[in-house]
Amino acid sequence: MKNYLLVLLMVLGNALYISAQSYNDTFESDIAEGSTYEMNEEDIRFRFMNLPSCIEVQWTDEIKNFIKSKLKHKDYTQKLLGRTFMYAPYVEKCILEKGLPLDLQALYVIESGLNPKAISSAGAGGLWQLMPETAKTYGVNITANVDERFDPYKSTKAAMTLLKALHKKYDDWALALAAYNAGPARVDWAIKHGKSTNFWKIRRFMMKETQNYVPAFLAASYILQNYPWHNIKPKLPELDLQISSGVLVKEFMSFTTISQVTDIPISTLKELNPSYINDFVPPSTEGSYVILPSRVRNLFENHINTPFGERIDVSSKPIIYDRSNNGDENYIKTTVSVSTGDDLGQIADAFNCYAHNIKAWNSMSSFYISKNQELAIYVPKISESYKAPVVANEVLAYNESQKSSTEIIASIQESVAVVPVIVEQTPLFVVKSADVVLQSVPQVEVSRVEVPVILVAEIQPAASTEQPIASATSNLLSITAMMQPVEDKKEVVYTNPLLKQIANQTKITAANNVKYIYHFMGRNESLMDIAEYYENVTVENLLALNGFKDGAMPAVGSKIKVKLL
Repeated sequence: MKNYLLVLLMVLGNALYISAQSYNDTFESDIAEGSTYEMNEEDIRFRFMNLPSCIEVQWTDEIKNFIKSKLKHKDYTQKLLGRTFMYAPYVEKCILEKGLPLDLQALYVIESGLNPKAISSAGAGGLWQLMPETAKTYGVNITANVDERFDPYKSTKAAMTLLKALHKKYDDWALALAAYNAGPARVDWAIKHGKSTNFWKIRRFMMKETQNYVPAFLAASYILQNYPWHNIKPKLPELDLQISSGVLVKEFMSFTTISQVTDIPISTLKELNPSYINDFVPPSTEGSYVILPSRVRNLFENHINTPFGERIDVSSKPIIYDRSNNGDENYIKTTVSVSTGDDLGQIADAFNCYAHNIKAWNSMSSFYISKNQELAIYVPKISESYKAPVVANEVLAYNESQKSSTEIIASIQESVAVVPVIVEQTPLFVVKSADVVLQSVPQVEVSRVEVPVILVAEIQPAASTEQPIASATSNLLSITAMMQPVEDKKEVVYTNPLLKQIANQTKITAANNVKYIYHFMGRNESLMDIAEYYENVTVENLLALNGFKDGAMPAVGSKIKVKLL
């Protein structure tokens, strides 16, 4: 009789309770009958049981089926993984700032499938599936025109604050995640009736969705950390979605006007700014951020900073609605050769992107880099002028005898500017421009030209230091002079204004003059603990800065480089 009453109470509780969060049900899709899909279950089980996780791992049928589902539906999983590179840099930063485990990022995979506009049947919304009242409690604004639950940045901050509070209550991440899904009251009830604080022992007292929630989280963690083992390559979104930044806007601004000013498609603006419900930014004294591809940030800032009466009338310009032309031609692909002591984070900072971006562009399985490794990096063509935008033109470097070619992009405004890239053999430059045509260009013997990112000397003014470049011809001569190999050269001259600006931001002096803040590894201390002690330091920074490769970790008493002094 007692057991009967217990079951009746659980069924009644499930019927009355409306979940505050719901996870993506695609994790529960079954493996189709007769499928030719194969996997080495023992290998997966071994890797799973050694998974670095904030939760005690257990190999269950639910977890096995969840992982099989993600591996079977490879196309979906590759798209999902690709979208992580839009959000992972900020999400990881927020997680570490709150002092939380990094593997919590798997939560937004099962909550929303990385769809910032996802809404559950219970009314939860956004990447982290926050209920309206819960969101407002943690500072997320919801109005008729703006729902910040759909804002990837503000919703992440709120979700991490909530998770930290739940962990403080239970001192156990499995219970904290269960409470995130079902609510603390339901978890408290399960603890009371299960007479334990071990999730795996009391999960039978929870609703079915919550029973599967923690296994789904562990399965998602496995996929995020082990997808290269299964020959899965993330399908990256277009570069305009990967390389973006925010502009503070206080006035009313419609997406239509933003598109006309920047030539960014409405569909891109919607994807980058999902919190604006009605496709416009409402006016406010504090201002609201509009996320744009970084390549048009200056162009848009110039527009909103220009007095109304002096602005260019863009109302007659055509509006671009879709991304049939995805805008990747607006980026320069260059190559950086890694030198001893280079740090992936510093390289990313120098090129105004994230280490995650470089990792994705080069199909790297980790953040480790090695000497002489060549990294492909995409740099946006930035228009500095509102009234006279820079016209992008193309320069081709090729060698017919070797049948090799390297594309170099030049932005021509008042003179020719070339982005240096690694060039092999003997290049012949042919400049194609609407304004400048140079047909007689001398051949230049070059064995190798490298683009240093970690500088060994102060950057000198571009091109000639005697006088400014007067013409495209003299500029080209300065380019050829720059490309001449000089032994023991201690400085680099950039002819491209963009790369000069990037280089000047780096300001890294010779290696023997660099000073670091050091930390001595304590007993029972982790790299995450060290990262929490210091401002603007992440675990990835520590790994790359100290060259911890192949899983090697420092011993107690080790002297750890933390950051530049």
